[in-house]
Amino acid sequence: MISIRFLIRAALVAATATSLAHAAETFPQKPVKIVIPFGAGGLTDLLARAMAADLSQNWGQPVIIENRPGASGSIAATHVAKSPADGLTLLFANDTALSVNPYLYKNLSYDPATDFKPVHNVAGTRNVVLASKASGYQDLQTLLRDAKAKPGTISYGSFGIGSTPHLVTEEIAARAGVELNHIPYNGNADTINALLGGHIDLTPVAIPVALPLIRADKANALGILAGERYFDLPDVPTFEESGIPGLDSRIYFGLVAPVGTPDEVVQAISRGVAEVIRQPEFKERQITSKGMELIDQDPAEFAVFLEADRKRYETRIRAMNLSLD
Repeated sequence: MISIRFLIRAALVAATATSLAHAAETFPQKPVKIVIPFGAGGLTDLLARAMAADLSQNWGQPVIIENRPGASGSIAATHVAKSPADGLTLLFANDTALSVNPYLYKNLSYDPATDFKPVHNVAGTRNVVLASKASGYQDLQTLLRDAKAKPGTISYGSFGIGSTPHLVTEEIAARAGVELNHIPYNGNADTINALLGGHIDLTPVAIPVALPLIRADKANALGILAGERYFDLPDVPTFEESGIPGLDSRIYFGLVAPVGTPDEVVQAISRGVAEVIRQPEFKERQITSKGMELIDQDPAEFAVFLEADRKRYETRIRAMNLSLD
């Protein structure tokens, strides 16, 4: 005989499922806020604003961009992690906030693996190693030959200890068996200015930033940190072609929501984002023409991607015995 308690419990479960399904179908019923861990005008910010404009039109609700730069993305990430888990506050971040920070900081104010749910991995790009014109280097083999002959005399820049350019270049040096001189700067713009001014010999640069410098002949491209050549830089070899296999430095830009956000709402957001970024005009205007590639991963695919990416950075950082606390 079926008990009254069982019937009540079944009714509650059914009502909850119906409520969640309805919430997903009607999402959003209020303005949505996308938090960016960088200042206005950067690559992440511009992509987010373009996406937000189309989402707002499709959803019939304002989608607001809020910039919270600082502390390697921790300020923005912590704010979103502590926000209500209703899908109305999202984080649009890259590998630093979502993959790198937990292995650099012992006392991180958030845990990207447990405080967030992956929503959608939107787009990405690769790094290309640029050499200054003043250095005279036009290929990687010559630079590495000189680095072996004169340890510590060839300099490279980054926008801070623990930044992607720092980690990537140290991995290059370790694999090539050379010693390079690291000079950290306050930001990406300062690093680029130092390269153009001949104050450093090389630095890895995201392709969208590097393309104008290469086309204007202001810097020499030594190699792409990817498994294949980049279509817009067909003459620039990969590091594998230059004798250093296994180097793949992908920068990604993805949306996450606070843990506890209902799966139905996460899926609704993911579908909305996919609808925007798959439009040929959006893809061409906001992604490929700016030196990026469409990734377009749903929550499950993004979760697998993040797990692999975090393991990759964990290996790198532990090999360097690097900690910023």
